[in-house]
Amino acid sequence: MKNMLKKALVGTMLAATIFTLAACGEAKPTDDSNKPNDTPPVTDGGDKQNPQVPNPTEIYQSIEDAMAALSFEAKIPAALADEYEQGQIAVINKKVLEVTYTKDGNMVVYRTAEGEGDISGDYTEYAQTNTVTIGEYEVETRGSDDTVSIALWNADGMAYSLTFGQAVTAEALDAIVESL
Repeated sequence: MKNMLKKALVGTMLAATIFTLAACGEAKPTDDSNKPNDTPPVTDGGDKQNPQVPNPTEIYQSIEDAMAALSFEAKIPAALADEYEQGQIAVINKKVLEVTYTKDGNMVVYRTAEGEGDISGDYTEYAQTNTVTIGEYEVETRGSDDTVSIALWNADGMAYSLTFGQAVTAEALDAIVESL
């Protein structure tokens, strides 16, 4: 009786192994030449063997060059240009001017575009959200402990944002926004 159970168990295991190997084997190629292709090709005008989605960000050497690629006249806060070291200059989707600045190890990203809304690209939930008046602008601030990490405002058909790598005081934000 024990030998019969052993033989049955071994046979079952052998059959399971064969079925597993057969299922993992190489599939037969099918002829899909008559099947419609529902997926449009993605191209960037480059390598047809390795198509890629185009990068929406274009880097420029100067703010003037970047502005020439835009359909609007962008304003840059003078306090950024005067007090911070300018970094990368970019245009995103031919619609948003983005300029990075640094000061004392703190990176600031300034963005402006036609329209309204949040163009910061930062959707972090902050502990504090306030609306303050700075000069002629109503500015939404986001941060914590009475410091500002993000500032957003709209004026004259334009959207603006400042994103600080290290949160700043309200006074530091006031100086930048008032210099626009």
